[in-house]
Amino acid sequence: MSENEIAEQILQEFRSSETLALDIRRLTSLFALLGQLGWSIASQDSRYRNRYHLHGQARLQFDTAHITRKQLLAHLKIQPEKRYLHESSQLVIWRNQESDTLQKAEIPLTKRESEIHALLLDGLTLPQIAQELGISKRTAEKHAQNLYKKKGVHTYNELLFQS
Repeated sequence: MSENEIAEQILQEFRSSETLALDIRRLTSLFALLGQLGWSIASQDSRYRNRYHLHGQARLQFDTAHITRKQLLAHLKIQPEKRYLHESSQLVIWRNQESDTLQKAEIPLTKRESEIHALLLDGLTLPQIAQELGISKRTAEKHAQNLYKKKGVHTYNELLFQS
């Protein structure tokens, strides 16, 4: 089964669910797949009803992992050209209409980020990369962090999947 077929199957299951009765692993997988497909997700914090966790494109757009309900509503109101997959007080999944048709322009990587990207894909760890390039571990981590941000991923596995 291809990655697209898996994503479509999870999306169908999600669409047919009256409640969010998916287990946490499937929900996390759904959010990761939707984010890779250009969707934005805001899920209500179970402890603070006025705070939302951001996933997917929204996390990149806001450059933070959390926003308030007021910020979320203001953002959704300012940009009305949205396509919604799900909308409730606990969870909002949306996508800008133009992202359905336009390809996301990729931010170019610096020379060092490209080197680190290649070494990560070769299976080296960050300490190994730091030693290989003659830089500190912290510098390698910072370049990797910038690389992840530019590629729109949050984990090493997402980076591998995207490449």
